Amino acid sequence: ILLVPFYDDNNNVPKFFDKLLQSKDDEVKMNTAIVLLKNNKTVADSIVLNFAAADKTRGKLYAALEKVKRTDKFPAAYKTQELMARSFLAMERGYSKPDSIVLIAKQRAAYNNKKGTVYFFKYRQKKDDGWKIGISGLQPENENEVSSDDKLARITDKKLKEDKPVDEHMQEQLKKIIFTYHASAT
Repeated sequence: ILLVPFYDDNNNVPKFFDKLLQSKDDEVKMNTAIVLLKNNKTVADSIVLNFAAADKTRGKLYAALEKVKRTDKFPAAYKTQELMARSFLAMERGYSKPDSIVLIAKQRAAYNNKKGTVYFFKYRQKKDDGWKIGISGLQPENENEVSSDDKLARITDKKLKEDKPVDEHMQEQLKKIIFTYHASAT
């Protein structure tokens, strides 16, 4: 942040930023790209594309671009509600990358006077594990828009039971999450 004002005046500053963009640390690369984009400097499309393509970084990238008012740089192919919801679920609580995340359903929901869509996924950590339920949202009611609101994103650790309908599992877990936003629920 301190060096970016000297980007055009000093030849060493762009070289320094290029080294940061080649770092093995994704956090450093993403923060550097955001600082450059915020200050209207060029960043290789491949860097932004790699972060947008990965479930673990897509939501974080979009939220950072939204903060600096540069969502125009987010690749359109990854700017869907389902992919954004999947990303916030994958980022939830620092879980290791699940073996599989599969969309089950989506449903209208509301909390704190906000209305939108919640996405339900089933996931498993390893191939031989049982399926568990994950919830992610709230995405806008208009399906052509995306949001970085991840307040309803939860890895529930609740296994899907064969003897209970999936819809019942989903409703039960969504209610639990929404109730946490009511003061009287505690």
